[in-house]
Amino acid sequence: MRSLVVAMLDERWNHADLPRKLTNGTESWVYALKGDFHGPTLPSLNTLASYNLIIANLNPPLIKHYAEVIHQKPAGLKWVSLVEGCGTDYYDPSPELLHVLNHSDLVVNINRLTTDYLQRLTTTKTEWIGIPYDFERISQFQTPLQDRRAEIFICPRAHKHPSVVVAEALGLTVKTYFRATSRKPRNLPLFIKHGYYKKDLAMQSWLKSPSQVQRVGALETNLTSLWRDAGGSKLWINLDPRFTWGRWVLDAAALRVPIITTESTGNGADLFPQTTVRDIFAVEEAIEIGKRLLADPEFAREVSDCAYERLCHYGPEATVARLYSAIHNAKDRNGAP
Repeated sequence: MRSLVVAMLDERWNHADLPRKLTNGTESWVYALKGDFHGPTLPSLNTLASYNLIIANLNPPLIKHYAEVIHQKPAGLKWVSLVEGCGTDYYDPSPELLHVLNHSDLVVNINRLTTDYLQRLTTTKTEWIGIPYDFERISQFQTPLQDRRAEIFICPRAHKHPSVVVAEALGLTVKTYFRATSRKPRNLPLFIKHGYYKKDLAMQSWLKSPSQVQRVGALETNLTSLWRDAGGSKLWINLDPRFTWGRWVLDAAALRVPIITTESTGNGADLFPQTTVRDIFAVEEAIEIGKRLLADPEFAREVSDCAYERLCHYGPEATVARLYSAIHNAKDRNGAP
């Protein structure tokens, strides 16, 4: 089956063109399906006709483009729409989005908690499939238990205050990563406040905030470096309110590090049922879980080992098998919802 993945990245490549990247994003489908990547727009209809399967990432800026083309898709092409963003992005679906969903052959969801809602938006079969996760390769960055630092790692882009509250209540050094601060207009208030621009401005602001524990910050460079470094922490905190792929939950499982996370991640309750809390405000429960994990190494090991054992359900082979099964079983239910 010749496969194509379309997403926002302005790139065009085949799975064999470049050394296989370690990623937990949409590009993982290219490697899992041994297909091609084309972004950020669709190729011509003649080119589409040479494929059997397309996975179209429903990035909001692409939806209008898809809506203009999808009703003309070649007869032999299976169109799979991938709902890859946060579930709350679809609270108020546009007519263009509904058009794309209804003309798809299958709608794939990455957060199982939003599946029922998304199914109500369309007559097209909607299923939780996920994204192929190459856990075996990522697990090579595990840090032996005896070498881990007395440190709490707050997952990047989730270091909102509830995560900070929990991490600092546990009394250890707290570390997180930051994206480099861009020069975009939205950051102008930050520049005015500090009177200068540096790419680590957001990080420095966080480090200088009052805290009862030592804070350590670093700028993001690449995932490989992050996995190698963060895998050396004793515990991860990821109180994330979003309904997304829950990538940090998967990374913690691959690195065999216990993580305290939220039900909204979708993957948390499956991989880390003993350390997943209701939502970002369940801080007292999260603190008690954190204390137990730090005081009871056997419990921490049990939590991490169980999560790693279940990762096979998220691996490339299992995920592709779910996709093919869903395509095979999906009925032609296109039309008005």
